[in-house]
Amino acid sequence: MENRRRNERMDLELEATSTSLPGGDAISIRANNVSVGGAYFVTGQPPKKGDLLLISTGNALEMLGEVVRVVDHAERLFGFAIRFLGSDDRGFRVDASAHNGKDHNGNGSDEVPSLFCGWNFELKRVNEAAFNYYQRLSRVHAYVTENYWQDLSLESVADVAAMEKTYFSTFFHEKVGVPFSSWLQYLRISKALGLMGSGDYTVTEVATRVGFDNLTTFRRTFKKWTNLTPAAFRKMAKPC
Repeated sequence: MENRRRNERMDLELEATSTSLPGGDAISIRANNVSVGGAYFVTGQPPKKGDLLLISTGNALEMLGEVVRVVDHAERLFGFAIRFLGSDDRGFRVDASAHNGKDHNGNGSDEVPSLFCGWNFELKRVNEAAFNYYQRLSRVHAYVTENYWQDLSLESVADVAAMEKTYFSTFFHEKVGVPFSSWLQYLRISKALGLMGSGDYTVTEVATRVGFDNLTTFRRTFKKWTNLTPAAFRKMAKPC
């Protein structure tokens, strides 16, 4: 039963890019199906067996894999199978900066997801050192990671930093490297991935628990960051 579940494949259309490591060019690919241990993609520019590929989808979701098979797929298209690398059977990893070890009620929690095998969710271009170097940003980081599910307006967060709203927005973007709104969305989607991976909550419950009062907005934001709908992610996040 365990082996069957690990080998089960889910049909899933997933547009992504693939970059050969080290230093290769990115190419467009499409997933035909994905399993816990690997995936099968289609492309017009096939890699070679044994190549290491970084598969990226959305703004922050990526996976490292090794090409184990390349086959003719259809006219001018090739298929290639990869096996996931860089994760154990617990699988999916979320950037630790998105988690503060507490749940939304302030209780101790180890919410780091463990079911989306082989993939990593990490916001690039962020200067994490800024949160430690600047006391104002340190206060903001602590406040937002403890209250991410609440209605956090830019003005209310600027008050935490003791700054005027417009100046805070500019300061945050300059020092952290991304707009505050993008960073907040990333934190919320990180939490959503963990809750959805657990299988304990409906999509509506997840949306509410991470700070979205509108399900349509949650679905749109989720897809922006992962290139997956919440339903597609849940299909992929089956137990290992």
